[in-house]
Amino acid sequence: MFTAFLNSKSFFTGGHSYLCYNDSGISHRKGEILMQVVHNYIAHTDSKKRITLRKSKFDYYKVQEYENGYMILAPKVLKNPAGVSDKTLEVMDKSIANLEKGKVSAPVDLSDF
Repeated sequence: MFTAFLNSKSFFTGGHSYLCYNDSGISHRKGEILMQVVHNYIAHTDSKKRITLRKSKFDYYKVQEYENGYMILAPKVLKNPAGVSDKTLEVMDKSIANLEKGKVSAPVDLSDF
């Protein structure tokens, strides 16, 4: 992924590469295609200023909007809760066991909040 400053039909990435985009894809200044366009369509905002993405592969996207109206959508995959490490589960089990034994800290005063 790259962060970009957009102007007209080109952008400058944080890695100091000059990239160009057109209807066929995004290419490096040397002309090699880095990403091919898979879907090309015109989207419009509805009355609540929302855009519908067709055939979206992901449920979540990070959106970067620029002053000139350009937007970059980067897919985001949320961490699977079932993927909690064994060490974390072990610490959680010990904490619950301590709680059941009455091995707990003094009460925390939250009255200021």
